[in-house]
Amino acid sequence: MVAQGRPSARAGTAPARPARARLGRAPLALLIALVLGGFAWYAARLDRAVRASGHHLVDARRVSVAGRDWVPPDWEERIAAHLAAIEPFEAVEREALERAAASLAELPFVAEVGEVTTVWPDGMSVDLRLRAPRACVRVGERYRLVADDGVVLPGVWPMPPDTGRGRLPVLGPFDWPTDELMPGDRVHDDALTDGIAIATSMFEQLSGDDLHRLGIVLIDAREARRASVENPGAQLWLEGRRIVLFGRAPNADEPGELPVAEKWDHVRAALDLLEDPSADDWDLLDVRWDRAVLRPRLSAPPEPSDDGAGGERGDRGDRGTPVDPPRRDPPRKDGWGVR
Repeated sequence: MVAQGRPSARAGTAPARPARARLGRAPLALLIALVLGGFAWYAARLDRAVRASGHHLVDARRVSVAGRDWVPPDWEERIAAHLAAIEPFEAVEREALERAAASLAELPFVAEVGEVTTVWPDGMSVDLRLRAPRACVRVGERYRLVADDGVVLPGVWPMPPDTGRGRLPVLGPFDWPTDELMPGDRVHDDALTDGIAIATSMFEQLSGDDLHRLGIVLIDAREARRASVENPGAQLWLEGRRIVLFGRAPNADEPGELPVAEKWDHVRAALDLLEDPSADDWDLLDVRWDRAVLRPRLSAPPEPSDDGAGGERGDRGDRGTPVDPPRRDPPRKDGWGVR
C-alpha cells in the first residue's frame, strides 16, 4: 500500500507569495488613481482660473505687424481698428480664427492672408502679405499711395512720403483725372499702369542713395506705348527742372528697347555728374540708347508743353554729350511682406 499524505510544496502551487503579490498591487493602483485625480483637479482649477481671467478668449485686436521694408505707420492702427469690431472668441474656435483672417483680407493694403494661429495667452498671429506702395497719385492738393499691382491704398499724404530708401514718385501729369480714385480701386489706364511699372523698376534697380539723389520724380507715361525714334515716350521730370526721356515702360516687353536696368544705369551716371564740381549741369537726359545722351543745361530751363509732356519732343540730344554708364551692380530686389 502506498500511504496517502499531503502533496509536497515542490509539486503544488506556491502557497503564500502570490497572495501577497496581489495584495501589493492594490496600493500601486490607488496611488495611480490619486495622481490622475490630482491632475484632473489641477487642470479643472487651472481652467477655472484661466476662464476667470479671460485668457481663454482671443482678443482679435492683439495682433502685431512687422515689415521687412517700409510700411506706412498707420497701417497697424488700421488693422487694430478693423479687428476691434470682432468680439473675443474661444482660442480653440478654428472657424473664428478663419473669420478674423477673412476680415483682414478686406483691407485694401492686404494682398494675401496666410496662416492664422492663436498666441498664448490671448492674442493671435497672422501671416500677411501687404501690398507694396510704389507711387502716388495727386488728389486735390494731397497724395494717395498706389501699390505695385495698381491698387489705390488708404490714407492721404501732404507730399509724397519718404520710404527710408527714397520718396515715392508721382504719376502725372498733375492735371490727370485721379481725384476720384478711392482706396481699393485698381487703376486700369495705360498711362498709370505704365507709370507704376517704371516706378517699380526704379525701386528695384536703384540704391537708396540713388533714390534720395533723384528726389521727387514726376512720371508722365502717357506716350510710353507710342515711343519711337521721334517720340521719346515716357518722361521723368526730376527736381531742378531736369527731364529724362525714358522710352517705353518695362511692362511693354517690346523688341529693340534698351533693357530697363541699363536705362537706370544711365540715370545713375548722370546723377554722378551732378556731384562732380568740374562737370557741367544738365537739363535733359535721353536713356533710350546704348550710349545715353546728355544735354548741358540751357540758359532757359525747359517748360512742359500745353499737353503736359516735356518740351522738344523727338530731340535725341544731338547737341548733347554721350554719357557712358558705370559698371552695373547686381540689381536690388526687395521683397514685400509682413508677418
